[in-house]
Amino acid sequence: MNKLFLIPLFLIFIAVSCTSRKVIDYESNKGFSHVDITGEYFLADPNFLGNKKIKNFSQAKKIIKDHDYFGITQEIYCGCEFKKGLISPDAECGIRPRKNETRAYRIEFEHIVPFENQVGHTAAWLNGTKECGDKHGRKCASIVFSHMEADLWNLWPSAGELNADRSNYSFTELTGPRDQYGKCDFKVEDRKAAPRDSVKALIAYTYMYFQKTYAPYLKTNYISGKNEKLFQAWAKLPLTVEQCRWAREVSKVQENQNEDLLKACHLK
Repeated sequence: MNKLFLIPLFLIFIAVSCTSRKVIDYESNKGFSHVDITGEYFLADPNFLGNKKIKNFSQAKKIIKDHDYFGITQEIYCGCEFKKGLISPDAECGIRPRKNETRAYRIEFEHIVPFENQVGHTAAWLNGTKECGDKHGRKCASIVFSHMEADLWNLWPSAGELNADRSNYSFTELTGPRDQYGKCDFKVEDRKAAPRDSVKALIAYTYMYFQKTYAPYLKTNYISGKNEKLFQAWAKLPLTVEQCRWAREVSKVQENQNEDLLKACHLK
């Protein structure tokens, strides 16, 4: 075959290969679809209604502990009572480890709207940014979007293994047995998570808060079309006394409001 004929074919192959790779070129702003936001510029917007006060996730966790979990006595997914960051293996909720006994009884801080779902589509998460140095993924996003990650309206104590198993899966309704974690009324299946009834309204109002507060700035939707009706239905369920007590304290400490949740609690 003529060598001159092969040269154009080789160049076409190189071009196709380069454009198909999921790598973002920050200098020329080329690559697959992403949101080219390198910082929380919206903090300076007087119309921004999200977290401006809590600077990072570490500070948020310390604040929650210093305020005795804002009156929360039960973790989110099983309703297990905890003390000093631990669930007793003999707790009345009947939680049992699925595979990680150490983590099963440890209290962690769950992002109801997972951090990856908040900013996983941004340049900071996908490839890192200049201000992150050699950090990328969550480590970079935690620097660039630290106030979002630290938003107290999105943080709730959770049994560690359930926090891990929920991952960044979307919430839904699931049928069938719910015995993965002993008597715990929580199920994970096919990259979906089904919570107990008493936290469904809390989850719905948290997603609604993120949709109203952060979605316009991050150019994304935190509530899919499929989940819009689901969360509307969940929002009709009652909030608990504990959830409303928590909401009142969070609004004081973070100095902003989840208006729909507070209205449902008759606190606004």
